[in-house]
Amino acid sequence: FMKCVSDASGIIPQIAVIDGICGGSSAVVASMFDVTLTLKGASKLFVTSPFSVGECDASASGISAFEAENENELFAFARKLISTLPSNNADGAFCENGDDMNRAVAFDAKSYKAEDLIRSIADNGEFTRLYASYTDNAVLGIASFGGVTVGVIASNPEKDGVLDIKSARAAAKFISFCDAFAIPVLTLVDSIGLDVSLEAEKASYASELARLAYAYSSSENAKVTVVVGKAYGAAFALLGSKAIGADIAYALPDAAISVLSPEASVAFVWNDKVADKSREDVEAEWKEKCASASEACYKGELDDIVDPSELRARLCAAFSMLASK
Repeated sequence: FMKCVSDASGIIPQIAVIDGICGGSSAVVASMFDVTLTLKGASKLFVTSPFSVGECDASASGISAFEAENENELFAFARKLISTLPSNNADGAFCENGDDMNRAVAFDAKSYKAEDLIRSIADNGEFTRLYASYTDNAVLGIASFGGVTVGVIASNPEKDGVLDIKSARAAAKFISFCDAFAIPVLTLVDSIGLDVSLEAEKASYASELARLAYAYSSSENAKVTVVVGKAYGAAFALLGSKAIGADIAYALPDAAISVLSPEASVAFVWNDKVADKSREDVEAEWKEKCASASEACYKGELDDIVDPSELRARLCAAFSMLASK
């Protein structure tokens, strides 16, 4: 059975629905599937018996992409996923919808929730979220734009968009899955940077970031990136920058793109200017002259600056243009 799953990998989408006990080698097989769905309180996914090592939560470990509250929700989610994904790697990812591709959207880029933003720009406001129980630093899932099925990776502004181990691992896995079936990827960036903690350094942080970089740079599917808010340091490069493989990169007018935050940048580079001006004024000057979206466009790091109301229209046009990639 493992050989069959392996042979079908990347050819047809494989979804494992676990609504009971799945132990030993069966758990290994389930983890080989593209997407694993579980049932809260009933699914038991383990290699070694819980009687020996204790209980383990499949959604918390990242094996389960979705944990349903009941069986109806579990199978409804599976049906929705099947109807959304292409039937194989040669079909292409398209779906019919009646939403206007040029529909204007309204949201406050300074105060928003990632999932609300995705729904506001996606076809018919529909978004199928994955790995919500595993990571909340990033919001991942599937939506469509102008009838093109798209995998979405968005920084979570409520967590400052910090790119930690879990969000990097989930994003890398998701990008590779999308690449296998020619599903385009949309990355919405609003991140202050990487996880600065001893816990991260003690874990395989560098390796997970390397896997994320490899996933973006090696994947051949269409990739569009939008800097919604902040994009500081390595997070800008790692989250779908043009340097790492994005076909198109946009930014909203108030986006801030910098090696360091304006506060840190002034402290390191322009601290001498604080003698003549207030620190707040110097930081504002840095953001305008060195960290603005227009400066990033001038350097070739972005393709255009997009008004928030036009974001859906521009994304639909971009994915339509890149649909055959």
